[in-house]
Amino acid sequence: HDGSGTLNADVEYDGSTLTAGTNVQTEFSLTSLGFVSTWDLIPTDVFELGLGLGVNGIGIDTRIVDSAGLLDPVEFDELAPIPVVALRVGGAIGPVSVEGLASGLSLSIGDVDATYYDIDLMAKWRFFDAGITGSLAGGYRYMRLDASFEDGNDAADIDLTFSGPWIGATVGF
Repeated sequence: HDGSGTLNADVEYDGSTLTAGTNVQTEFSLTSLGFVSTWDLIPTDVFELGLGLGVNGIGIDTRIVDSAGLLDPVEFDELAPIPVVALRVGGAIGPVSVEGLASGLSLSIGDVDATYYDIDLMAKWRFFDAGITGSLAGGYRYMRLDASFEDGNDAADIDLTFSGPWIGATVGF
């Protein structure tokens, strides 16, 4: 995501400072990598309900540059692992299946408050099943990260929401 605007507060990170009132251009990218393992509490051929644990890695890469190009940019590139608890529910009839996976965590430790959750709803159509399986999938994902911390002179607030449809293909062995 890219944008431009005027800072309404000073931004300082790792020795670089941009003052309030500076016209800036920004670049922002978010990467989400995750692993969740669930154990079925109700395993049947038609319906499954499971609980689990996992970890999601959230990578935030941000660059803020003054529009005139006279000051050093403020750059931030971090990857944070977030442990999560998960709930999975799914069902299948023939080659069509639906599934919902919700994972997240909320915690408050010292000067750090964070809430993260990720909800993914999907449907799959298995079009090939001969030892190797092939499926087409589509769904909707909603992810939210709300965090704040204070550490001496440093403070940050993060309030991110990403949502939207997705499509894909799967291959299984």
